[in-house]
Amino acid sequence: MKNSSPELLPWGHHSPSALCQIIKFLTSIGLGRGKFTHQIYHSWLRFHGATIDTSIRGIRYRLNITDNITDKKILCSSRIYDQAELYFLKEVCHEGVFVDAGANIGYYSLFLAKTGAKTVLSIEPNPRTIERLRFNIAANEFGATIKIESSGIGELGESFFNSKIDLGCAAIVDEQETGAFIKIKTKPLLHIVREYGLQEISGMKIDIEGHEDRALIPFLQHAPKELWPKRIVLEHAHEKQWQLDLNKVLAESGYTIFRKTRANSLLQIRSS
Repeated sequence: MKNSSPELLPWGHHSPSALCQIIKFLTSIGLGRGKFTHQIYHSWLRFHGATIDTSIRGIRYRLNITDNITDKKILCSSRIYDQAELYFLKEVCHEGVFVDAGANIGYYSLFLAKTGAKTVLSIEPNPRTIERLRFNIAANEFGATIKIESSGIGELGESFFNSKIDLGCAAIVDEQETGAFIKIKTKPLLHIVREYGLQEISGMKIDIEGHEDRALIPFLQHAPKELWPKRIVLEHAHEKQWQLDLNKVLAESGYTIFRKTRANSLLQIRSS
């Protein structure tokens, strides 16, 4: 009987052919930029298929480039996806604690574990995405370092969640949008952090599709300052959906912007 899920097959089952290894090499030397990225993507689909087992910069991934924009960016771009953000966090997370709010398939979590974080907490509520996240953690033998919290961030209870779209865009939605959505458990960020016994947070990435304000502001209001992350990578691409002035609260809490990229703000807390 054929396995219904790619995640039931061991890593390496979907390894690229010799031809696709050439495509991967051409990508690595700079071809996967601009309009060529689209051509690289279609070459993978034509000569290999959607599901790919690959090692990139020493990290093993199982990717599906048709259902997750993050997977597509990891595989098809010559540049290191979110390089500035990753290295910004790496500087403070070596031998430290990293919290990945909106972990997706583990791109940030795997990188920080690979580069020396002693503890990584990956928060990801989408059942479809968790399956691939677990697989990638196991493929890299990071089970002792990376822990998965499968709740969404919000008030203690339940919320509706859109899990039918691209995995990189799945998000909590309003109750009136329940047509094809699922219910997930939600917990405040501070509640989750305390459940895992974290005493400090060296770095945090938060990308939860426009709910960053409702996750971070209660945390900063109620968490002791020793729990505040030293550095935060905050997705601002959906800040028009914020209901609260998160930027103001972060500034009043002592965070300054180190750099802004197209999608993210890189923040660090001022030394006291």
